[in-house]
Amino acid sequence: MKRKWHPEELIEHWSIQPDEAHLLARRKGVTLLGFVLLLKFFQYEGRFPEQKYEIPRMAITFVAEQLDLPPEQFQDYKWRGRVVKYHRAQIRQFTGFRQATLSDQNQLRTWLVDTVLSQEQDYHHLKLKVYAQLRTLQIEPPTPARIERLIRSAQRRFERQLFSSTLKQLSKQTQTELDELIQEPKVTPGKEIPDPPLSALKKDPGPVGLNSLLSEIIKLQRLRQVALPDTLFSHLTPRVLECYRLRVETETLSELRHHPKTIRLTLLASFCWQRCQEIIDNIMDLLIQIVHRIDTRSKNKVTSEVIAKVKKTDSHTQLFYQVATAALATPDGLVRNVIYPVASEQTLEAFVDSYNDGGQTYRQLLHSRIRSSYGHHYRQMLPAVLEVIDFRCNNKQYQPILQAVDLLKAYVDTPRKPYASADDVPIEGVVSADWQETVLGQDEDQPDKVDRIAYEMCVLRALREKLRCKEIWVAGANRYRNPDLDLPQDFDERREEYYQDLQQPLEVETFIAQIQADMENALTRLNQGMPHNSKVEILSKRGGRIKVSPLEAQPEPMNIHKLKEEINQRWSLTHLLDVLKEADFRIDFTQHFKSAASREILSPQSLRKRLLLCIYGLGTNLGIKRIAHSEADAGYFELHYVRRKFLSKTALSCAITDVANAIFRIRLSHIWGEATTACASDSRHFESWDQNLMTEWHVRYGGRGVMIYWVRFVG
Repeated sequence: MKRKWHPEELIEHWSIQPDEAHLLARRKGVTLLGFVLLLKFFQYEGRFPEQKYEIPRMAITFVAEQLDLPPEQFQDYKWRGRVVKYHRAQIRQFTGFRQATLSDQNQLRTWLVDTVLSQEQDYHHLKLKVYAQLRTLQIEPPTPARIERLIRSAQRRFERQLFSSTLKQLSKQTQTELDELIQEPKVTPGKEIPDPPLSALKKDPGPVGLNSLLSEIIKLQRLRQVALPDTLFSHLTPRVLECYRLRVETETLSELRHHPKTIRLTLLASFCWQRCQEIIDNIMDLLIQIVHRIDTRSKNKVTSEVIAKVKKTDSHTQLFYQVATAALATPDGLVRNVIYPVASEQTLEAFVDSYNDGGQTYRQLLHSRIRSSYGHHYRQMLPAVLEVIDFRCNNKQYQPILQAVDLLKAYVDTPRKPYASADDVPIEGVVSADWQETVLGQDEDQPDKVDRIAYEMCVLRALREKLRCKEIWVAGANRYRNPDLDLPQDFDERREEYYQDLQQPLEVETFIAQIQADMENALTRLNQGMPHNSKVEILSKRGGRIKVSPLEAQPEPMNIHKLKEEINQRWSLTHLLDVLKEADFRIDFTQHFKSAASREILSPQSLRKRLLLCIYGLGTNLGIKRIAHSEADAGYFELHYVRRKFLSKTALSCAITDVANAIFRIRLSHIWGEATTACASDSRHFESWDQNLMTEWHVRYGGRGVMIYWVRFVG
């Protein structure tokens, strides 16, 4: 239960109601206070507290004030014995609850296996769902230990059913293909030892480029050779499937081979299922970035060439002036006698050669460069992409792009063959207006002939724009999937519930009116404050730009120097690892790091120590080797095991969320304000080890590293 309550919440959930007055008769003192607190806690949580500290101190004070009793008396309430049992029985009778029986637990286990575990596997979330279900059934929850045994038992039963049903759906050929992924490759004497197939499939795509794209396509083709059924894991959510996929990511090949057949093949199938979606997303990312790279590099190259040409021909103005002056002085003279003495024949030939571009404009030069870059290098990616990617669209407006893709597929094996006159080549919606002159009309004898290379580039540019806004999606992808799947599939049935969660009105008119009112209020405040704000000025440039002058630096507070000295005296030598450990003791963010294996055997104390050391080593970029020491439970191999089995990006994201929320909670709002808006500055790129979970490839900086932001809050 949360520890901080607003006054309105206390009144709503901890006030004694009139229909509860008869329960308080003939009770007084400690017994009365303890009974009311148990009743209100049970009404709010649907269970009884296990310990006294579970009841918030603010709630104890609020209830004690209603009963005109001192809050300290609650410490004298006996937590064990006949009195508390009698109180609990009365509360159950009043609320209509009953104690859980063995039959109830069996039904709850069946409910978990059939309904819940295919959607959720996290233990803490499952425990909340169990408590919610018991509250709906008006059953008092068993003890936490029994709840844990119940959930673990349901998980084991669900896994046995999943492993068995998955194996039945896999053909013999698919089973053979899955087993080949974890076999050691054959070593050829004198040649480099190749990576095992599974290790090659785990690798990241690397930097943007043609080779990275082609290597991802090879991975996708290898995964599709496994030939998993289309509906194999359609009943599982990605979050559940991720639990089994992580086991493959963290286990060695020998560990995978030692699993029983049902477990081994299910784990490998879950890995292939999700990895196939990730690789398709990677291919789309690389395709989008390559098309963008062709444009930007060609633009930079043409711009450089034009500037160089302008610098080279800067003396032509003087030459043209001399020729014009000589021609005007002797208008009836011969060129050889008048012009050549000023500008020789060789000089004029060089002048003509410098403009020997056929009179091309900047746009024509740019299109020529883009066409050349794509045609001579990047065009070889087109057949490979069209072979493995299935583009689709739900909007009829963009069907011409899909028709253009089909046309490219039809001619993919004949790269030099022109399109037949009978073919319908979509232009509208595919080729932009500035490219139509390049795509059409290159041949004077055949003005309707389509330049295939330029047309293919236009199709890729159109695909890039529509993929980014998901107007065109890719079959089998995750991030580039059908946008209709982004909404819950039961959205129509549970529309009111979802709108309530989003805190938005159901009626569109109400929604629009609310936005208009907010905009009107904001613009009114801006209009009223602008004339009196000496730091803001409206300029006449470009329709009225707004110029904001920097604020003067505020004087340093009187006590800030003393505060710095006091902090330096108390924590001058505080180690960063001590700060990390203290934060974990306060908010327990290490609870999110769960083993990817089927069970955990490490003690909580030893596991917490290893986790903190691993997080410290990776977060500071020191690495595991530099922080490992000679203690039995903190050596390199122990830390490496924890890094491999427990640390994941999902768990790290949850831990960061807990730390950020804890920082927000301890801020003094009466000093710093509510800080409802966060403003992040431009990030800075820091190189880091590949082992770091925050490491990513960044296009702008051309390398792997961590992006760090400095954030300030605006009240």
